[in-house]
Amino acid sequence: TSLSSRSNLEHQFRQQIDRALEQVAQVLDNTKHPKICEDVHHTYEDKYLLAELLTNTALASQLTSLSCLGVTQEVLSQLVAWAGSNSAVTLSFRCTRKCSFAREAQRDEDSKTKHVTEVSTSSGHGATWESKVVTTITEYYWDFNVAMELVAFVGTGEGEGERIQLLSREGQHEIKTSSDNAPYPETVIAPPIEVNISDFLGLIQPNSSELTFKIDREHEDTHTPRRNQDVDKVEVQLHGIGSWAGRITQYLTHDLLRVNTVDKPSLDMRALNTDGVLSPVLPLFEDRDAAQPIEAASAEQAQLALMAKLSDNRPAESKLMLTSDVNALLDEERKSLGRKMVELGEVFADPSALVSSFEARLCVVLLHMQHIQSQHLSAINYIEEMLRAQLIGAIGKVVTPDDFS
Repeated sequence: TSLSSRSNLEHQFRQQIDRALEQVAQVLDNTKHPKICEDVHHTYEDKYLLAELLTNTALASQLTSLSCLGVTQEVLSQLVAWAGSNSAVTLSFRCTRKCSFAREAQRDEDSKTKHVTEVSTSSGHGATWESKVVTTITEYYWDFNVAMELVAFVGTGEGEGERIQLLSREGQHEIKTSSDNAPYPETVIAPPIEVNISDFLGLIQPNSSELTFKIDREHEDTHTPRRNQDVDKVEVQLHGIGSWAGRITQYLTHDLLRVNTVDKPSLDMRALNTDGVLSPVLPLFEDRDAAQPIEAASAEQAQLALMAKLSDNRPAESKLMLTSDVNALLDEERKSLGRKMVELGEVFADPSALVSSFEARLCVVLLHMQHIQSQHLSAINYIEEMLRAQLIGAIGKVVTPDDFS
């Protein structure tokens, strides 16, 4: 990446964080003042702790999104159990479309042009005739049926009890054409869009649903909080989930939802966005006084309706945000997603339409999952760039191999 490109990306990331801080201020009480990490004096170990917190937060956030896609606490326990038996656990989106001839209809359509003829008789009386061209139009109607589902399965998913249906919908629609050529093939079974989430599930404690990601500081391949095999492994998994979400979104918005059905209402497709949904994956520290006591999590915090919570194992002297505060941000993310789902239900209110609230909500949740993956990558790369800038500031220049020759 060129220096100019890197600078632009850093500027865009800082803008995202500044906007997010406004949402954070609304969630946390007035005694909390989190700041972007480079603005708070901290130790090198704090950078490792921050990378772990960002990763666990991203994983918890993805679980919140999956809860909107039918992964209940009971389902999650089953998926974790499957992954714990060293079996592959897969999420799969499937869609089947069928198109068949329904009927033929004719209608008359008047031309927009009228012809007027005036005739005079020998008696002096006149007569006027109006004529117009009437065209008989033949139209062809086709049944267009769509069945889609989101499933989770273990292994091949072919055995009894190896498959869980998370979401499903069947829609019956009608397409009108001016020719008797079928607009689509009789049956189209789209290739399943799948992602293996076994590594992701392996980071969830089976009994407590706490996330357990940690960086092995002593491993020979651990170089920095960003450059180590533990972060790389999770980033591969998060990238896979983000790519999976992106491919489904692409299929829905650029293929299925562009089919021009007879019952297609006028809808504001701009509503398919994640505006207002909080992204809690933020590289923040809190500049607390060393003598300031660390408050215990309240009973209200313990009751947060989260799919997974972060365990409170941070050192007392660390500049990390309190775990209870991060859990509060995760809970606000859950609530903001809920508000978005209600909003989409109002915009896409017709349950029989090709684009109903089902498709709209699915698209927006998947968009949010892509954003979380991107936000996590930007945040952990930001730690590396911050470390790089601090080293350059201490040494006074960028060190290259030529300096050692």
